[in-house]
Amino acid sequence: MALPAFAQFDMRMDGNLGPRWRKWLDRFERLTTAMAVSEPTRMRALLLHYAGHEVDELFDTLIVSDVTDDVNAYQTAANALTDYFTPKTNTAFEIYSFRQATQGETETIDNYATRLRKLAKSCDFANVDREIANQIIFACQSKPLRRRALRDDLSLDKLIAAARALELSEQQANAVEGGTKADRPINATTSVIRQGTVHIQKSQFWRQRCALQLDQSPRCYNQTPTR
Repeated sequence: MALPAFAQFDMRMDGNLGPRWRKWLDRFERLTTAMAVSEPTRMRALLLHYAGHEVDELFDTLIVSDVTDDVNAYQTAANALTDYFTPKTNTAFEIYSFRQATQGETETIDNYATRLRKLAKSCDFANVDREIANQIIFACQSKPLRRRALRDDLSLDKLIAAARALELSEQQANAVEGGTKADRPINATTSVIRQGTVHIQKSQFWRQRCALQLDQSPRCYNQTPTR
């Protein structure tokens, strides 16, 4: 039977091997679940096949404890590879990447918090929620949210709830303020009417002045001041 396509693990790609390997392994296990594959020996064979030639060659060099039963065949292989790749994690670099993550201009607070949580997995933080909350405060797009968080010392859940409320109020305000554009033609028409009224008043002024000067010539009556 033909196996579905699945990207192999690239050992040479830049970045930390440990986090990338764990992510790849999670995706692989979801694939085997979708394929309804649960037999450990077959899962081990698929693991080494899908991981790629380089990982397969690497596995042959690892000291792997002997497996006396098929039940532990897959888990033993997965653990051996995970133990090899995990020490390659550079925690300092992961924390640096976390600190550099700022909220995008169009990124919602929920998407931003999710992105931060993914980055925090490799940082070994003692209090992940506190670190995510601090990063939101330091690097979010909303100044009102930052001021409130610094004033009230909000927990992560309350901080996200406050950010959602601000986002919703901003959307509603934009919707209401956007509707005032329909009034602009009315204001423009009013302006034209007012200008016409001033022009008529000026014409009447000149006619009255001509009458006082006893100048009844058509030239005087037809004199129209410039606007």
